[in-house]
Amino acid sequence: MPSPSAEYETIITLQALTFHRCKNLKVRKLMLLNSQQMHMAFTRCMDVVASHLKVLAPAFSPNTDGIHISATKGVEVKDSVIRTGRLSLTKHTISFT
Repeated sequence: MPSPSAEYETIITLQALTFHRCKNLKVRKLMLLNSQQMHMAFTRCMDVVASHLKVLAPAFSPNTDGIHISATKGVEVKDSVIRTGRLSLTKHTISFT
């Protein structure tokens, strides 16, 4: 497991993180490593900005679920690194409305 970086305030391992029915949510500076299920989920949220995230799992991991978004409006994921299994997104901005 990589050593925690000072740029991340919180590091979460071996668990999923779910935000449910949140409004005007800002999630930033999180590192999620090798979660057993999905790494992060937004369900029934509105106006979400997630930035400076690092979501990592080994390339050989059977778990390739990074961030799940369902029944949510106005999501922006930016300035983040997502490397879970075969999926790799680095430093791109992704918006869902």
